[in-house]
Amino acid sequence: MAALKKKHIGTFFSRLLWVLLAAGLGVGVVAAMRIRHQQQCRGLLIDIVNNDGVPVFVEKSGIRNLILQDKNLNPVGKDLDDVDMRRLERTVTANPWVNAAELYTDNDGQLHIRITQKQPLARVFTRSGSSFYIDREGGSVPVVSRFTARVPVFTNYPSDSIKTRADSLLFARATALSRFLSSDSFWMAQVEQINVNASGEFELIPKIGNQLILFGSGDRIPEKFTKLMLFYKKGLGTLGWRSYDTLDIRYEDEVVGSLKGSTSPVPVPADADLRNSLPKGERDSAEEAPQRRIKPAEKAPVLKNTVSEKRESRSVKRSSEKTQTRRPKAVYKGPERN
Repeated sequence: MAALKKKHIGTFFSRLLWVLLAAGLGVGVVAAMRIRHQQQCRGLLIDIVNNDGVPVFVEKSGIRNLILQDKNLNPVGKDLDDVDMRRLERTVTANPWVNAAELYTDNDGQLHIRITQKQPLARVFTRSGSSFYIDREGGSVPVVSRFTARVPVFTNYPSDSIKTRADSLLFARATALSRFLSSDSFWMAQVEQINVNASGEFELIPKIGNQLILFGSGDRIPEKFTKLMLFYKKGLGTLGWRSYDTLDIRYEDEVVGSLKGSTSPVPVPADADLRNSLPKGERDSAEEAPQRRIKPAEKAPVLKNTVSEKRESRSVKRSSEKTQTRRPKAVYKGPERN
């Protein structure tokens, strides 16, 4: 009996000890919360998250001045309970270059504002003379005169905002083209400018070579650049970078080039299968897609590199020199598919 009684007493005191510890912990937490709630904001710390080495378009000094110069918004000297965190967040995110803002306080009473800025994807110059950036989220943001991002540049853009369905489609195509260029270091370095023509199609201006590259609409982007790369490797070896003033890559499986200052067509070596060079997924989708039919007046003639056809070409040239008005074309085309 005595042993059992001692066991019950030990259990009682053990439970009582745990109750007292829990109560003490609760009192301590409440006291700490009261002290924290009564604590004043002692300062404002701003941190700008900068990804991928992009210039900082959101300045700490601008955000700080915006907050501290507003007496109702300034948190410094106020009890932390009286600081309107939601209003502060709305004020910070009102900056068009701010993607998100995280606000929190530390044990020293410092208010931290951690800002993630938007990432520029492309620079756009419009026909009216204005300019803006496209960001990685697919939105538009204004230009900050103090900083410039190294991104693809679009010129002759038809509108300053997205007002119609056509504007929205062109904006989406420009965004998709910019994403591709930004993901490829070679094309990012090679494509200096993208012009938007009157038909809403893209024309690429390269840094190396002074030809105009007719890209068309923003469809089949990887395929077109793969085709252009093959032309650079295979088709320019004979005549060189400066031999063409126009390269047309709008059509499937071929590159149509206009020779500079020439009065007769010069064949381009056709020694690469453009379709088979594509990644498997793109090749399969291209094979399943219906063939685009091009009117004869639209499509340049396909020139084959054979002796007999060269002679025929010279004969045709002599008979038509007086009436010829169109610039001759050279076509770079892969082997025909069975």
